[in-house]
Amino acid sequence: MSVMVSLVMVALFAVGLAVYLKFFSGESSSGSSNLKKSDISGVWISPKGARLEFQEDGRFAAKNISVAPECDPQGRRVSGERISGTGGWELGAFRDEGPGAVIDFEPVGGSVDRCSMWTVVEKADSAPQMYLLQDDGEGEIYSRAE
Repeated sequence: MSVMVSLVMVALFAVGLAVYLKFFSGESSSGSSNLKKSDISGVWISPKGARLEFQEDGRFAAKNISVAPECDPQGRRVSGERISGTGGWELGAFRDEGPGAVIDFEPVGGSVDRCSMWTVVEKADSAPQMYLLQDDGEGEIYSRAE
């Protein structure tokens, strides 16, 4: 193998490794985040009566939430249906969105299938806010429960 071919192979490997680390290291595409589990753990509520509970050990529970049609590939969901369920969560981000949590959601009852959901957390000095990316309709802003 010639020296030139070896150098090209090393360069391609380095580029591939950099791309892998960028997209699979848990960082959002908008850059590194200082988000910690403690920034998400706890109860979050919306003005529409939805409740998200993130436990430090990775368990998740939701009540009265709205989800995207992607969680209902068979089209059984009644428009505007709000559901509850449980699951697990970890720090992560959806591509091209800010840092937050990736949720493996298992609905209880209703017409929605098990699916993945993502949140985005915007840290503010006074009151952090969370957005559930799978909200349908106009979306909901969640705030920490007092």
